[in-house]
Amino acid sequence: MQAENLVTERQALELEQERFHSQLDAEQDRVNTETPVRLLRIAEESGVLREELEMRRLQKRVKAFDVESELLLARAQQEMRREMLPLEQAPQIVEAASKVLHGTNLSIYGENTQLLGNSPQSSTC
Repeated sequence: MQAENLVTERQALELEQERFHSQLDAEQDRVNTETPVRLLRIAEESGVLREELEMRRLQKRVKAFDVESELLLARAQQEMRREMLPLEQAPQIVEAASKVLHGTNLSIYGENTQLLGNSPQSSTC
């Protein structure tokens, strides 16, 4: 009876060991089957991320060009305004200068301390 129990136990252990090895083999087969699929997914996702990174770099460059062109336009407008300002203010400058000398008697002398002009008197502006 003990020999039978030992044989039965041995067979049970062998069965348990076979089941364990079968589970390990099944797990290894599952991993081997899933690995190429997972690697393919990872490769595809990496490709998508690389493309997205390149797209973002290009978008950043486009945005920089847009900002630069807007600044160029603003700078050109500012430069044009700066050049036009003296022309716009010329009438006011002339008017102000004429008012500065308004009512003043001016005498203009030549080289020999001679009074220049048609009349010997001072000119009035």
